[in-house]
Amino acid sequence: MSKLFSQYHTFRLPVCLGIEFLLISGAVMLAALLRFSLADWDLASSLSYCLHAGLMAFVCQLCMYYADLYNLRVAFSSRTLLVKLGESLGVATVVLMGVFYLLPQLSVGRGIFVSSLMLAFALLFGWRLFYQGLHTINHFRIKVLIIGTGEDACRLALELVDKRQLGYDVHGFIGENNEVGKELL
Repeated sequence: MSKLFSQYHTFRLPVCLGIEFLLISGAVMLAALLRFSLADWDLASSLSYCLHAGLMAFVCQLCMYYADLYNLRVAFSSRTLLVKLGESLGVATVVLMGVFYLLPQLSVGRGIFVSSLMLAFALLFGWRLFYQGLHTINHFRIKVLIIGTGEDACRLALELVDKRQLGYDVHGFIGENNEVGKELL
């Protein structure tokens, strides 16, 4: 955790953004490499595809953000994740097609666009399932101490215990009467 503007922030979101940027960019580069043989691949074309891959990754991640996929406090079922990821990449496809129509020099080329989106979808879905699985490992869980012993505190604790995939462990309560050993859940 780091402290920024008097608040503590975890590194989960920047790490998730960085890895997903690399996965989408890597999918574009891999699709371009599969489309062309290694003999036709040179430094100029690889730099060009890096820029195209960055543009595609940015647009895809922007659409994923608006689909609420970067709210890491919400745990999605695999079905909901599949639908939200499909919707966001579908919108990204429409946006990118508009960009490529208006600015044809930014187009990635024939046969690369669709295959890179399919590769990106598979890679992102696998990554998100892996990432959600990490939250069940105790080392990656966030320890929580709840202030209060009232009904709302107990309801919050039960919610955190029931939704273990969110990555929180309730370690206890702090009450007004310093009651030790009283079971609240």
